[in-house]
Amino acid sequence: MAVQRIGTNKLRGFSFLEIMITIAILVILMGIAFPSYTNFMNQKRVRTGTEELYNYIKIAQSEALTTKNTLYLSFRPTTWCYGLSDTAPCDCTVVNSCLVNGIQTIVQSSDYSGNPVALSITGFSGSASAPYIIFDGFHGTITSGGSINVSLSDKSATINANSMGLVTVCSNTVSGYQTCP
Repeated sequence: MAVQRIGTNKLRGFSFLEIMITIAILVILMGIAFPSYTNFMNQKRVRTGTEELYNYIKIAQSEALTTKNTLYLSFRPTTWCYGLSDTAPCDCTVVNSCLVNGIQTIVQSSDYSGNPVALSITGFSGSASAPYIIFDGFHGTITSGGSINVSLSDKSATINANSMGLVTVCSNTVSGYQTCP
């Protein structure tokens, strides 16, 4: 007499209905998560761009004080670049225009291909298309104050620099900064 096992001939696996329900749940979860992820990434990109530029300004100011030389931090907002020079305002779109002690010192948008933030600058010296900051090497002051807005989508942060050399960051849409007045 042969012993027959119960349920050994059944195939195990998922039914079509179970797979469709799982896929539907995943699509709903992704639809809920995607806007939050986009918001998070935009906030992170603005914060990264702001911090990089803020640190560059503070280093330029410190370098001017250390060397007791006047330094020029020049911007080209339309092409998203900035550079430092120890002789005069420079054009960061031109090779070897922004030099400190013979070394090129520029930052361009191509350095941050995954970070498409926009720069808008008000105040400072120069024109709207080619503004620059002049750092006094003896006092650490800035010739003319102004502000730089770093933005992406609905997120933005503002770097303010006054003529006394105080540089601050504020934002109403990016967490971690004081609120802008």
